[in-house]
Amino acid sequence: MTPVTSRHIDDMFDACATLQMISQALSEGDIGDKEAGDMSWLLGSMKKRIVEVIHLLENIQADQQAESDREGSPPRSEARSVEKSNNGEN
Repeated sequence: MTPVTSRHIDDMFDACATLQMISQALSEGDIGDKEAGDMSWLLGSMKKRIVEVIHLLENIQADQQAESDREGSPPRSEARSVEKSNNGEN
């Protein structure tokens, strides 16, 4: 299993801060060509970093599913739906 590192967490914080900054700038309007180009570059950079973390999460999920299958227990999402139906929830 690929370990989650502080770099992955930092990447997510950086992406959130970048999105907030760009959202604020766009809401204020008056964006020139240079600012728009800078924002485009930042968003592209953040996308690359987010995609890496998404792939990591997909690998972790697949490992968890494989482990669950080996143990014969239902996946967590199925276990939650069984709990809800046992509690009378829909």
